[in-house]
Amino acid sequence: MTLQEFLENKFDKNTAKTIIERSDALYNEMCAEQKPRLSKDQYKPAKNKILKRISVFKAMREYEDEDKVLAHMKEFYYPKFEKLADMLNKLTGTATGRAVFRKFFTANLKKDVWKTTVKQSDKEALVFDITECIYKSLCDYYDCSKCCELFCDGDWMMFGGMQKFKFQRKYTLGYNNSRCDFHFINNSGR
Repeated sequence: MTLQEFLENKFDKNTAKTIIERSDALYNEMCAEQKPRLSKDQYKPAKNKILKRISVFKAMREYEDEDKVLAHMKEFYYPKFEKLADMLNKLTGTATGRAVFRKFFTANLKKDVWKTTVKQSDKEALVFDITECIYKSLCDYYDCSKCCELFCDGDWMMFGGMQKFKFQRKYTLGYNNSRCDFHFINNSGR
C-alpha cells in the first residue's frame, strides 16, 4: 500500500493529497537544509529514512494530534519491517550469522551517525549504549520529538523477534532517557 492510499483510508482524498504535497515540500526543504550540515554518513540515513518520516509526521500533525499521528505512522511503516525482521531472525539463528550480525553492527556504530560506547562484543553478547543519535537530533531540530518514538519503537520491530540473539532494552533517547541501551544476548543454548 502506498502512503497516498493509506492516507486516503485515514482522511478524505483532498486532505490526503494535501498531506502528501506538504510532506514532499517539507522533505525537499529539509534535505536542502541538512545536506551542507551533515556528514556523508549522516546525510544518507537522514535523506533515505529520517527526513521523509519527519516530513510526513509534520504534515499529518497539521490535521491530527501527535499521538494519533504517531499511531498512523506506526500502522503504515511497521509492516514494512516484517521481511527484514524475519531475515534477521534467520541470520542470528546460527553462530556464524550472529558473528556476521555483530561485525556489521559494530562497523556501523563507528560511523558518526551515533555516539556509542561498546561494552561487549563477543560470542555471548553485543552490548552498547548510544548517547547521541542522528534520529533524535533531527527529530528535535524539527520540533517533533514525538516522531523519534517511531524510530525507537521500530527497533523492537526489527530485533524483537530474534530468538537466538535476544534483543533487550530499557532506555531510549526518543523517550527522553540519557541513552539507548542495546543488548543482544546469545540465547542459542549452544
